[in-house]
Amino acid sequence: MFSVHFLPAGDNFCSQTQNLGNCRGPAVHYSLGRFDIPTNRLNPNGYIPDEDLRFTVVYFKYGYNHNLNSTRSPTYEVTFDMNSRKWKCTCPDFTSRRVNLGTCCKHIQGAIDLRDNYDRFNDPMYLNLLGMHIT
Repeated sequence: MFSVHFLPAGDNFCSQTQNLGNCRGPAVHYSLGRFDIPTNRLNPNGYIPDEDLRFTVVYFKYGYNHNLNSTRSPTYEVTFDMNSRKWKCTCPDFTSRRVNLGTCCKHIQGAIDLRDNYDRFNDPMYLNLLGMHIT
């Protein structure tokens, strides 16, 4: 008899150097952290900016890069527009689903958390890892 352990389906953010494929694998391999950034929060949420903002976000889940010939992972542009008072992201999840649902993708939520210095997991590795992926 053996037991099967599945990781939570939602782990969606880990380091490029430690990814073992879609942020899965034994937790001991993720010394930089592995997190499940929520994707169901309303757009906008948190502190509402009083100016237009732009962030470049390096792809959060390196093991799922469809372009096998690529030597670098894709980046997405996250912006806050003062006129619409909404966040936007160029990732496929946002452009194909979240924009219609009025919710944030993980890239937007990561940018909001980093900007607000919000450690939602009570784990300093979260903000450190965001800082390595968002400029």
